[in-house]
Amino acid sequence: MIIDTFCYGERYRIASLRLLCGGSYVYWMTRGETYRLRHEGRDWEVAGAAWFHPHRAYRLVRIDSPATAIPDHGGSNLILCPGTEYQISANTAGRWSLHVVDALIPA
Repeated sequence: MIIDTFCYGERYRIASLRLLCGGSYVYWMTRGETYRLRHEGRDWEVAGAAWFHPHRAYRLVRIDSPATAIPDHGGSNLILCPGTEYQISANTAGRWSLHVVDALIPA
């Protein structure tokens, strides 16, 4: 799925979402890096950026509430499923995509 993103200089952001971790980070993605998105009980946390501080939780939010979906380039939203881990990365054309890495399989 191609994510709806915006660019400012060398950094990118997901439309209508930001990271919270002792501050608000709007433009936080950098081409060449791969990010992991996983649900940690209450919030979706992002890992993988070279500039992230170790042992700190970077929470993906919409304004000040936990994110529940990722907007796609076509104007729809992918609802995030707790128990599923996602990967966010950019292709060579600079388009960011979301992929399922590990999905919870119901018993």
